[in-house]
This record gives sequence, C-alpha cells and structure tokens, in this order.
Amino acid sequence: MYTTSEVAEALGLLTKRGRPHAALAKALLRQIKAQPIAYDNGKPVYGHCVLSVIRATFGQAVNYELPECVEIRGRRFRVRYWPEESVS
Repeated sequence: MYTTSEVAEALGLLTKRGRPHAALAKALLRQIKAQPIAYDNGKPVYGHCVLSVIRATFGQAVNYELPECVEIRGRRFRVRYWPEESVS
C-alpha cells in the first residue's frame, strides 16, 4: 500500500530538489480516478495496482519518453526521474 508520496517515489517521479513529486502523483491518481483503499492518519493510501495503471496511462500520454515538463488537467509540473523501484 502506498501514500501519494510513496506512489511518486515508487514511480521515480521527483521534484527539482530531488524529493518525491507528491503533487504530480496526486494529479496522476486523479487522472486515473483511483480511489484510496484506506486512510492512514488522514492520508489516502492506495493499492499496488495503481502503479501499473499509472505506468500504462502516463507512458502512453508521453509516448514513453521522459519529458521535463508534464501537463495534467491544465496544470504543469516540472519533473525529474529516478529509476523506479522494482515491484515483485
């Protein structure tokens, strides 16, 4: 199970300062209409399946390239990439 920040970290999405890009992950979760499976101290927690859905949706949207600027629902995000964690 992943919080929004952990989704960003698992997908290798970082801010310019090298932190997990939680805002971009939140926008991607909204884009795929993901529903939290639980809440931990008020923070939504998502299941492992959201990672594969985001990978497929986001990858198709950017033609599987890694752009420095991503636009989702009219918002622009500057993003850096880190290798994704391996999911078993």
